[in-house]
Amino acid sequence: MSHFLSRLVFSPLFFVLLFSLNVLASSSTEVEEKKITQLSISEEWLNLLYYKSNGRKHKSLVVNPKFFFNPTQGSEDPRLEMKETIEAFRKSTETGNANLQCHFPARYQFLKKHFSLPPPVECPNFNQWFKSYEPNELSLVYTSQYISNPASIFGHLFLLLPSKKQAESFWMTFNFAAEMPKGTNGFEYTVGGLTGWFTGDYSIMPFYNRLFQYGNIENRDLWIYQLKVSKEELTRILNHFWELIHRSDFTYYFMDENCAGVLLRTFAATLTDMKDNNQLPSYVHPIEVIKALKKADRIKGVDFIPSQFNSVQNSYLQLNSEDQKAFHQIIDQPEKPLQIKSTSLADALVHYIAYLRQKNNGQLPNRYKPFERSVFLQRAQLPPKKSKKTSVPWNQAPHLAHKSSMVALGLSHLQDQTVLDLSYRFTVHHILDRQPGYLPNSTLEFGSIQLSAYDKEVWLREVRLIHLENFVPSFSFDWKGSWRAKLGFTENLLTSSFSDQFFQGKFAYGSSLWGKRNLLYALLSSNINIGKKLPQGHFELGPEIGFILNAKPFKGVFSAHIGEAIFEGSEKTFLNLKGGLRYSLSDNQSLIHESTWTRLIDQDLEGYRLSLSFRQHY
Repeated sequence: MSHFLSRLVFSPLFFVLLFSLNVLASSSTEVEEKKITQLSISEEWLNLLYYKSNGRKHKSLVVNPKFFFNPTQGSEDPRLEMKETIEAFRKSTETGNANLQCHFPARYQFLKKHFSLPPPVECPNFNQWFKSYEPNELSLVYTSQYISNPASIFGHLFLLLPSKKQAESFWMTFNFAAEMPKGTNGFEYTVGGLTGWFTGDYSIMPFYNRLFQYGNIENRDLWIYQLKVSKEELTRILNHFWELIHRSDFTYYFMDENCAGVLLRTFAATLTDMKDNNQLPSYVHPIEVIKALKKADRIKGVDFIPSQFNSVQNSYLQLNSEDQKAFHQIIDQPEKPLQIKSTSLADALVHYIAYLRQKNNGQLPNRYKPFERSVFLQRAQLPPKKSKKTSVPWNQAPHLAHKSSMVALGLSHLQDQTVLDLSYRFTVHHILDRQPGYLPNSTLEFGSIQLSAYDKEVWLREVRLIHLENFVPSFSFDWKGSWRAKLGFTENLLTSSFSDQFFQGKFAYGSSLWGKRNLLYALLSSNINIGKKLPQGHFELGPEIGFILNAKPFKGVFSAHIGEAIFEGSEKTFLNLKGGLRYSLSDNQSLIHESTWTRLIDQDLEGYRLSLSFRQHY
């Protein structure tokens, strides 16, 4: 045998075999290297690791080195990261949770389809988590705007995973948010969010925590969109979230890398028909995520959970006048013995008790504790509610909202001249726009600019840096204030030159009265006006009365404001009348008529503008 082996080793055939094996190995390596080069710039791989492309350069949005197999260069080199990921999976021989497959299940499943990797291993931690929970669906939850908190001024999104093994309150949620130090105020959040001071990450929390935070404490409505996902897609999503929750941190940006922007990228990483959502515009509104899912035909149903305040309000508005009177008498004197004969009244009182409890951080005031027991006992003796009416405002669902940006073209009659108007708004909503998806009777405008032109002259009609207003109906069981805040430059209608402008800072606060469709409001308005040619007072103070009309497809806002100049050498009284009327042509198109008339009463000066424009949201 040894003689045969020695002859074989020194025979020409041996060298031919050795050479062939070497060629095959080299060829196999070249094929794999070529495949890595091609696959590493595929949308699937770039989306899975959140790479943002700029020409041939790439940069991952994930800033945590633990997310990459090459901690120093992996975030900027998708090819190197893929190559080292494959090598690491092949070298990882540990059993159980220590194996790298258990840390990066989504990446392993993706690469296993294209390369020769070790067979799957058992991952006790992941498997136990998955099997004990066993989600069977995926939902996207939109929480309505919360103007009192800059972090939620545009609304918020999180994912909900229903499960047959868990009660609804314990369903799991995935939430992306900025990690802010305790004590961060609104100004610090705004500046930090615009400049990338904060990191953001995904967290897991039971559904009841989200309900308590958003629906109770912040009084925000929740819209739950059930999504169409296959069992395989749901598994892929959970695998991906296992990696994100344990190993990822992002730089948080208020405008694009927010809850909406990162969620769009997460969908791009896990759902093939959403893969084009990895490149984001300069601003992403939460509603745009819902619209993207709708466009991909991923929405199969919608549920609605009103806030505690809206639950009381809706049940109260359904009462007849006699029951409304009884409602007020009962809550004003809860110590008196109760005798409730109406099912609707009992339901309204039950909602009021829940609202009162959440207002007091989960504790019902002592004077209402006996009242609570009496209400529940009497409600139990009353028949079920017969009315099939629902308070769910389906026509206000977020997926019906207009798009965020806007342009408008129109004509104005200004000081006896006809001028051309052009408007652009970066984001997001004006009180005259269609309401679905936004707070009723509110304005949230940032970066709005309006130009006018006549002959060869072009001038700034108005620049709205910030324009916020929120008119909330006041009820006797809980008074809520209505207000307006505005900063920007506006034209001066009291001078002869079209191009005269002044800076205006405005703040107004007051109350609104509720009608079935309309709203009457009264505010105390203060204006700080600064300009070169300014017959107006530098500081004005006075009352404003307005009326908001809702009559589909029309909406109108009309106001009268009397301002008295303060700290001026002579008395100056200003009367300002404004009106706006919108007619909807479609979800994103409308005709807008606006009128402004202002008068300086003491000096007999006046000016006006009448406008008609076509508005397009995009």
